[in-house]
Amino acid sequence: MAKQQTKTATATADPSAAKEQTTALAKEPRARVSGTYSDPRLIDQHLRRAADEAHLVAPSTIVGSLPAGCEVALAVVYVRADDTETYPIPGGQRPKRGLSKVALDRIAAAAGLSWDPSVSRRLDDGRDPSYVHYLAVGWYRAFDGSRVYVQGEKEMDVREGSPAVLALHEKARAKGNDATRQIRELRLHIMAHAETKARLRAIRAMGIRTSYDVDELRKPFVVARVVFTGHTDDPALKRLFAEKTADAFLGASTTLYGPPALPPGPPPGTVRSAPALPSGTARALVPPDDLDEDLGLADAPGVIDTTATTSTSGTAAPTPAKPPDTSLSLPHKADEPAKPVREATDRDLGHWRNVLADKLDNATSQFPELDTPLLAAIEFEVDRRRAVVAASSDPAAPPGAQLPLGGAKPEPGPQQ
Repeated sequence: MAKQQTKTATATADPSAAKEQTTALAKEPRARVSGTYSDPRLIDQHLRRAADEAHLVAPSTIVGSLPAGCEVALAVVYVRADDTETYPIPGGQRPKRGLSKVALDRIAAAAGLSWDPSVSRRLDDGRDPSYVHYLAVGWYRAFDGSRVYVQGEKEMDVREGSPAVLALHEKARAKGNDATRQIRELRLHIMAHAETKARLRAIRAMGIRTSYDVDELRKPFVVARVVFTGHTDDPALKRLFAEKTADAFLGASTTLYGPPALPPGPPPGTVRSAPALPSGTARALVPPDDLDEDLGLADAPGVIDTTATTSTSGTAAPTPAKPPDTSLSLPHKADEPAKPVREATDRDLGHWRNVLADKLDNATSQFPELDTPLLAAIEFEVDRRRAVVAASSDPAAPPGAQLPLGGAKPEPGPQQ
């Protein structure tokens, strides 16, 4: 007995042996849990085991019963605790890491999460190009076949003086850099950033924590998903399921569970104005789930002092942002007529947007007080035209309405 205890203690003290043991335990759930099951009692056993030995992502830990023709598929998702699939979260005594978009998308795909375009939308009025409030709504199947809705909202505020912009400037100054280019890129793609972050918040609402210890990420995620297989011993149901499967492949509009009910929330078309920027001596707290790799705030300070850049005259009532003046003229030669921004071609707007952005970012503009409002007017006009094209129901919309992205190489255009 003493010899056996000594052997066990020696094996535990060996670091390589302990690492092999941890790796073996982490791989066990794949062999013992993953698969497709129809017996509710067996599914309950696997769910309890997954909750004890892994991170379980499921509608519930007990199945009870399944609809006819349905089974539960258990998938094992491994997440690497490095910068490829996670990002560091500052603060705390132990190092914490959050799941990045790559890992969250894999978990959502394993759970069968689908996004609902009928209710996912922008919530603000769109009058300020540097502010977006987006709502993302998705759904997945519960064990009884009903739909479980998850939703996430994200406000992207990259106006001058906003907490996010102040945090980016603070982080860049700490490293001896300038955040102007990064902020400009965020503004150019603000809609995509807001939509992505709203979706990530909705995915986390499925039961995924904001942060994990590195040791916790050695355990995999076990994701439970209800799938329709049509397997049944009833001949009548088997024939019915075969017809439904054929209808689905042939593009029938009806489904097995009927039309879904919309989740509670603001009705379509509801918009909100951008809130006023913080004023006075308030200190703006950056939310923990904003400390991610997209905004570059993973190692930024959590609290940003706004007293140096904001007024101390009190809180003013929010006022709508004044749109840029699109009557400003593009640069032109002396013998050429002036061309306002709102009358310029898409090609000219794309060209001058890239030229002016490069000059302002590199501090090579000879007239920054003129180029800055002109660039704002060009970006406003570009966004306005894109919105018109997106809202058009005409399938024959000319492809020339799609302007090049801000990071694209400038096309040949008029000489300044």
